[in-house]
Amino acid sequence: MRVIVALVLIIGFPESLLAQRDSAGARRDSASVHQQFYGPPYLVTGNEDSLLLARMFEETFKVGGGDAERGEPAVICLAVGGINGADAPASVLRVLAHHLPPVRPVSACRGGRSDRSRRAMESATGKPAWILSVTALEPLLADTVALRSSYYVAPLWAAGWVCRAVRRGNDWRIFACSMTWIS
Repeated sequence: MRVIVALVLIIGFPESLLAQRDSAGARRDSASVHQQFYGPPYLVTGNEDSLLLARMFEETFKVGGGDAERGEPAVICLAVGGINGADAPASVLRVLAHHLPPVRPVSACRGGRSDRSRRAMESATGKPAWILSVTALEPLLADTVALRSSYYVAPLWAAGWVCRAVRRGNDWRIFACSMTWIS
């Protein structure tokens, strides 16, 4: 029995070493883990439906509202895109102009993805903020899309979501949201 185990180890060992040297496979695995959290890459083209993005930001704030008991934000800062999100388009900020708490572009805040060591704050006032990001948008049907979003407040106070949205006339209805990660 010992001889068989030894032969299996000797014969199988070189293949395992070769697999460890294939760092390209490791990079692909890392990319897929990133996509599990944040979804497929989302590039802002400037042609996104502002109302769709606005509705997703509203839903992200709503589903994250269970954490509001820990501190209501003075402002909400909005980003679109991947790990280093860009400012939400001005058209989205106009749609949400009467939202409470008021919305700002993500560049008006500090903390968040660029600095995970501190709480999100509005840069000009130092008031507490939530940073909301729409990180991915994936068409499913002609009138239905999947969106991924997240919010960040402070270290160990953040979460990501995936939701579906369906067009209803000139508006969008967000539904079937599921949490994909939490910290």
